[in-house]
Amino acid sequence: MTTKPTHQTVPWHRRASVWLGLGINPASISLGGGLAQRLPLRDLIWILPLASLALTLVCVAQGLIGRRRGQQLAQIAADTFGRGYGSAALNILLVIGMIGWGGFQGGVSGASAAQLLNWPDWAGAILVVIGLLILSELGINRWAALVWITTLSALALALFALSTIDLSPARTMLVKSSSPVDWIWAIGTTLSYAILFSLRNVDFSHDMRSDSDVYKANLCLFFPLLFATLAGAILFGATGDWNIADVLTTGQSAALGHIFLILAVISPLLSGYYSGSLALATVSPFSRRQSVFIIGILGAILAASRFDRLLLPFLGILGAALGPALAIILASQLLPTKAAKAATNGAWILGAAIAIIFQLQERPTHIFAGAIAAIAALLMLYPITSLHVNTQR
Repeated sequence: MTTKPTHQTVPWHRRASVWLGLGINPASISLGGGLAQRLPLRDLIWILPLASLALTLVCVAQGLIGRRRGQQLAQIAADTFGRGYGSAALNILLVIGMIGWGGFQGGVSGASAAQLLNWPDWAGAILVVIGLLILSELGINRWAALVWITTLSALALALFALSTIDLSPARTMLVKSSSPVDWIWAIGTTLSYAILFSLRNVDFSHDMRSDSDVYKANLCLFFPLLFATLAGAILFGATGDWNIADVLTTGQSAALGHIFLILAVISPLLSGYYSGSLALATVSPFSRRQSVFIIGILGAILAASRFDRLLLPFLGILGAALGPALAIILASQLLPTKAAKAATNGAWILGAAIAIIFQLQERPTHIFAGAIAAIAALLMLYPITSLHVNTQR
């Protein structure tokens, strides 16, 4: 089921900034702080490497599918779920997710811009979005090279935030009790954090030169993500706040931190605009350029309302809806023949329903329950639907 790409290829370092930008940015720092709300740092020291590794392996698997098939997500979705409601639903959810992602990143950076300029938050968000929409016009290869500065800024942001707070052991090692259920929740939340990127990283890896390029690019996710989440956990232990934008307002020399934060959102927002525009252009009459504008403006509206403070609930919903779809895409590659669309769509619907029910019941295993249910349903439906298709032929 794999094919060698016949299009022009690029080396991994031309795109690595996309993985770096996802690994270390204000959202990943806030993710670590959010996890520290529930687990003590002594547990996170070993859970965060495990969670980062699990996420990286998922991204590698999806990236290899895209590279070997030479396909972006819209094409893979059509091959897996058909060109009807299945792939359309996936693309629509992806667009919604990218608007929400823009709402988070735009919210934290807009708040920082507003603090610097003494403007209202909504004006800061619009300023940031306008700047990024202009940068998006450079094209993927140009802005992917440009946003290496994002990684340095995000690294500086984390180090700056850590340097401005009290990191005495008495505060950062504040102990809470935790259980294996909490550990599973932490890993699931980390997977949910990047569920969008886990699906859409094929948009950036489909034209890489070799499988080794995919592995190298994903190492640029693992190490920065581990550092960022650990920094976020330490920040929460010291300040009691997991939102990096709010942490900066309480630190010394906050202006410098706000500048780092604004620069740090360039990569995740631009890559989000790129993938979101591919998805929106697939299911609408809008062009790629128009789609970027629409996603940017809607994200700015969310950003102006400080959507960044709803990060963890947003991640939970995304993981419930899209986790089973990703599980189906990955599992389908292991089947001897292509699964019937009735099987893949039915399995996704069942898995998503279970994940959403678990999420509404606040069960921490919702993303795993949905993925397992989806794969189990696919394995049950695959021989039945395949036999039906073959009989019709």
